[in-house]
Amino acid sequence: MHKWKGYFWLTSLVAGLLLLGYLVSMSPKEVDWRESYSLKHDRPMGTKLVRQAAATLFPDQALRDLRRGVATYFGEEVPGKVNLIFLNNRLDPHVADWEQVLAMAEAGSTVFMAARDFSDSILVALDFSVAYEGMGFLSGGDSLGCNFTNRKLRSAGSYWYPRPRGVHYFESYDSLHTTVLGINHMGQTNYVRIRRGAGCFLVHCQPELFTNHALLRANNADYIFKAWSYLPVAATYFDEKYKAGIPVVQSELHYILQEPALRWAWQLAVLGLLLFFIFHGKRKQRAIPVLPVVENTSLQFVDTLARLYYRKGNHLDIARKRYAAFLDHLRSRYFLDTDLEPALLSEELAAKSGLPSRSTLALIKQGRQLKQLGNLSREELHRFNRQLEYFYLNAL
Repeated sequence: MHKWKGYFWLTSLVAGLLLLGYLVSMSPKEVDWRESYSLKHDRPMGTKLVRQAAATLFPDQALRDLRRGVATYFGEEVPGKVNLIFLNNRLDPHVADWEQVLAMAEAGSTVFMAARDFSDSILVALDFSVAYEGMGFLSGGDSLGCNFTNRKLRSAGSYWYPRPRGVHYFESYDSLHTTVLGINHMGQTNYVRIRRGAGCFLVHCQPELFTNHALLRANNADYIFKAWSYLPVAATYFDEKYKAGIPVVQSELHYILQEPALRWAWQLAVLGLLLFFIFHGKRKQRAIPVLPVVENTSLQFVDTLARLYYRKGNHLDIARKRYAAFLDHLRSRYFLDTDLEPALLSEELAAKSGLPSRSTLALIKQGRQLKQLGNLSREELHRFNRQLEYFYLNAL
């Protein structure tokens, strides 16, 4: 009877925990308003839905995501008729990626960049600056209105966006190579086209206008499509490397806790172990262990370390350690001062070891040259090791 009662309480506990987990998973979650701009996120400030909708703008054209950067993806190739799209709160590409982007624009590609903050390399190369104005009464309260300068694209009532990250606009730009494409409700420029070689840069300073939240609100999807109508119908590449929402994996456990499915599996595993220790932790007779005979594994340990060093491929480090052991052998066995000049040291070593001074001098010189070398090949390591073994086998 006592056994069945224990099973009943165990079953009740497990059922209650599963019910609690189900209720927690089904409860409404708070909206995550953190900036992401990642193509894999469907939260308000992500761009997953925008990426899916972009397929209608570029029919019969390849749409690809660049997760490793432009320079890594294209290598030495510089395509001249493609589109590059960069979306983030701050754009600060690596030198190699930025040089590749400039080369592609020079060759005829079109680069769309939307960000509030640009790196110095971008500002200098494209010759513009961005200013910031906080949200307030004079700037339209808590909403931002945007429109186009082209009459065919302009909307009568502008496109209004709630929850903007302030008002950003182009404070200065090179009017000789720059065309104004869009303005905000205060008449400040926020969208420009900058000619570069055979191609151009389309630069926008309000990236939140190109997120899932902006796409799904009122008719603001038209703004995204009209802004991207300046892009030619060509193969289009979306940057996924420079994103605020790219997760930083600090450890294996950190990655597991970030993914919902893995997090649930981890929690269930921990819960199962806890239940096991609670209900299976009764005292039991432990088996008397058989203690094995202690073995001397010193040689096996040395052999294992030597194999690890050898497989690592740092032949110069191995040679230096061998030579250091050789010098220690000279000091302990022959009581020699190893800091002497090579010629004098070789003569004293030859007199005490019975080997020719010519062979000892060559060995000492080769050992001292190891300090100046940057690397050592496997064949040179074997040759040096044979000289040391010859000394150990033939010396008195």
